[in-house]
Amino acid sequence: MPHEPFVVFDIIESNATRPIYTEIRERCERYGFTTSGLVWEGAAIGVDEAHRLLGNGFHGCKNAPEGLVYRYERDGMFYMSAKFVSNLNVGGDFMNDENVYNEWENWE
Repeated sequence: MPHEPFVVFDIIESNATRPIYTEIRERCERYGFTTSGLVWEGAAIGVDEAHRLLGNGFHGCKNAPEGLVYRYERDGMFYMSAKFVSNLNVGGDFMNDENVYNEWENWE
């Protein structure tokens, strides 16, 4: 990746409220954090169309993006979010098959 592996796609404040996407981007730019890319803004679109627009993603990954995060905002307020994870995503893809248990336990 051309930047650190941490990519912000949401901020949850202490009172469990969430700012709208434009405010998230503004806050992250102010402090130098990388944010998720915006695929579509407007009326809802299906997963297939969103994947087509996403293409290879925004962050230089060598594999296809693992999925999409949908945010529903209206009139300057956040209402809900959902994440679609592609069937192509394989958990533990970068762990050694012979010693996967120990590597998983020591991941952190």
